[in-house]
Amino acid sequence: MFLIDSIFNAKRRRDAETIMKKFLETHGDAIHGVLECFDRLVVKGHLPIGSPGGMANLMRSHGVRISNFKDFVSSKSKEIKEHAQEIAGKAARPFISLKKKTDKDAEAKLILAKQGHAPDGLICVFTAVEACNSFRLGGGGDKPLQLVNENRKCLCVYCYIMDKEFGLIHVRLQTWFPFTIQICLNGHEWLARRMDAEGLEYQKDDNCFTSLSEPTRAQALADEFTSVGIPKKLSVLARKVNPFFGSLLAGLSYYWVAEQAEYATDVIFNSEADLDALFPRLLDYAITRLDAKDILSFLGRKPAGNFKGDVGGRCAKRKQGSRVRHWVEKNSIKMYRKTAVCLRVETAINNPRDFKILRQGTRNGVGMVGWFVMSKNVRNLPRYAEISKAANGRYLDALACQFNPRPAIEDMRRISETVRIGGKGYAGFNPASIEDIELFRVIMWGGNTLRGFKNKEISRALHGATACPAEKRRRSYRVTRVLKRLHLRGLIKKAARTRLWRVTHDGWRIMGTTVSFYKEHYPQSLEMKVS
Repeated sequence: MFLIDSIFNAKRRRDAETIMKKFLETHGDAIHGVLECFDRLVVKGHLPIGSPGGMANLMRSHGVRISNFKDFVSSKSKEIKEHAQEIAGKAARPFISLKKKTDKDAEAKLILAKQGHAPDGLICVFTAVEACNSFRLGGGGDKPLQLVNENRKCLCVYCYIMDKEFGLIHVRLQTWFPFTIQICLNGHEWLARRMDAEGLEYQKDDNCFTSLSEPTRAQALADEFTSVGIPKKLSVLARKVNPFFGSLLAGLSYYWVAEQAEYATDVIFNSEADLDALFPRLLDYAITRLDAKDILSFLGRKPAGNFKGDVGGRCAKRKQGSRVRHWVEKNSIKMYRKTAVCLRVETAINNPRDFKILRQGTRNGVGMVGWFVMSKNVRNLPRYAEISKAANGRYLDALACQFNPRPAIEDMRRISETVRIGGKGYAGFNPASIEDIELFRVIMWGGNTLRGFKNKEISRALHGATACPAEKRRRSYRVTRVLKRLHLRGLIKKAARTRLWRVTHDGWRIMGTTVSFYKEHYPQSLEMKVS
């Protein structure tokens, strides 16, 4: 096991050095921080009575005949419901039987809001009739009675809990055998509580962090999620909801699997304006330019000609905004705007058998350490995180070719808007005006680079020479106002203890780009649009 851990740690270090490197190099100036952690994690627990044979053995061990199956399971289902009512009664929390389809998460949050505080403990209990995997009696007549698997509906109990470690969670227990249990966790909720304990400051919007006082430390805490002994903690929760572990199920325990694991990479931008300018370009590129081969590579699959699986993508407009989703079979990767300043790329793994894990195993009868197909066991969550983190990083690097237009937009706003000082307005420059373009060209003339330039030199270059003193003064005043407008916008500056002006770094960048676009790129773009 030490060898496996060493290999895993080396791989983590290599991934950390390269992940999102291109994206961060391109947009680093606009990014406040990056946080990667599990988001929604749906875990299921299965008892070793999930097969007809296992269930029959349990009944036999308790002296129950197969022919009495229906009465037996009905009585146990009633006991679970009564236990749930007892839990709610002791905690003085609502017990609600839902008769129609309801958003239980939203309803629980509404109940929590009405309570006016967020205590650790039970929030409410719901019951609803839902589909489940169970058993029925088969055979009869000439054939012996036996149990067979059946998809049916039964009463399910939902306990919504404010856990002191995991935050808001829900535990769903089906009241018919084999008592399959489902627990829904959220990595961001867990991380918020960890940061509270560490005294780290942050701002949070729903299940997304919009500001972090120490992004590096926050990431280190997020990486601890898979090492907090999740199976043991899940078993404690299960025993609170299922009353039979001290009697009927004595000696049995749940086997925990990750039914669905969402791992999010949140890129937190400095401001809403930074993401406003970039997100439409990223969305357009993801929809129009990423193909099936790209998606396969993001999710760690080799684009082979014999691959016959389902690969696709779709863009959906939701109330929260647009979201693009790509999938390979049951696994997917999404990109959307989570909040005003947060871009989220999220990998969801529903079928881990599409991936491999380095572990001890047997191949051709020989024990070895090698890459084997990955199971849903929750102990594999560290590998889930590695796969998802790499997928999100590859996706973002594919989008790195899209530059952020905000700096250019800010430059255009800076030179085109009126500047007011002391109640006096100084008009901006028009990037589409031939007069202003000619002014920029003259200001940046190579002869002015070495020693700078004076008013009279710019006046002569723009308006030509004149022998009339009155006209010469009029032109000088006009150029003085123009130089004032340039100076207020930081495009030129006065050389110390002289009457010379020089072009600033921003001046070369902004005026040069404007002239180049007017002379070259705009005509080319217009020609492309027309054709």
